[in-house]
Amino acid sequence: MSDDVFRWVVAGGVTIAALSFLALGIVSVILLTVIMKLRDKIEPIIDSATPMAEDAMDMVAHLKPQIFKISGQAVEVSKLVVTEAHRYSDLSKDFVTRAKVQLARIDTAVDGTVEQVQEATGTVKNAVMRPFREADAVLTGIRAGLSRFARGGYRRNNVYSATQDDEMFI
Repeated sequence: MSDDVFRWVVAGGVTIAALSFLALGIVSVILLTVIMKLRDKIEPIIDSATPMAEDAMDMVAHLKPQIFKISGQAVEVSKLVVTEAHRYSDLSKDFVTRAKVQLARIDTAVDGTVEQVQEATGTVKNAVMRPFREADAVLTGIRAGLSRFARGGYRRNNVYSATQDDEMFI
């Protein structure tokens, strides 16, 4: 997971928690305005409905700690998400670092192996080709000797041809 993705995940978690708090606040404000409007409209009935009002107040008082508990838990969850996201980010960085090191080691080992194979191939080629080259040289020498023998044996070159050959090298 890249750092950008991690940051987006953390930002999304924090945004969801913030939106939850905002929705809770908006609902509370809306509920408060509705209650105030109703209170103005039914103020004459309030005197007769005091027991119901006391029950409603008890319910709000009872729900208030639960709402605070839920909001506290939402904060804890968002902190836990951030902590875990940091931990996963560190783990992924460690994994990437180790993977790079292992790839470098593998690359070095493969390079060394390729060099050894090339060296061994050259050695084997030389070992196989040497007898053939030596046999070719011997056969070439025999062929030259037989050719000389077939042309009439051993003849000494005349002075003219020897001089001409010497002039070519001078």
